Amino acid sequence: MAKKTEQPIFRKAEIKKGKTFKFGQKLKKGEQVFITEKFMGHSRYTYTAVRNIGDTLEFGVTRSEFEYTENEKFIVLVNRISYASRNIEVEAKDRKMAERLAFEEAGSLEFREHDADYQIDSVISKTEHKDMFPNSEIHN
Repeated sequence: MAKKTEQPIFRKAEIKKGKTFKFGQKLKKGEQVFITEKFMGHSRYTYTAVRNIGDTLEFGVTRSEFEYTENEKFIVLVNRISYASRNIEVEAKDRKMAERLAFEEAGSLEFREHDADYQIDSVISKTEHKDMFPNSEIHN
């Protein structure tokens, strides 16, 4: 079975700073380009600019050198980490045993949340999300 070739996603952008690149070619400030992003891990990306989709001359750019010209919808995975506390009375011979017994009992008790933190785990474009997870549900 042939492996599916992933097509790059291009987004319209405008160059913010002029910079000389390959073969004496230069992207000028204000020039309209198409950007592709490549995920490098740990929220890091590399960016490639082309003047026209299909061009073979690609310019490596940093995020500070261009600005996207259109908004994009993103799917952001947010984890909620909640905190609650409760005093549990147990009878035990020592502190270690008291901890173990309290842990065992905590699972059957109701806690009232009084604090929560939020953590961002990932941010992907809606287009990428549809490709990666075609049957998943998105909440607005």
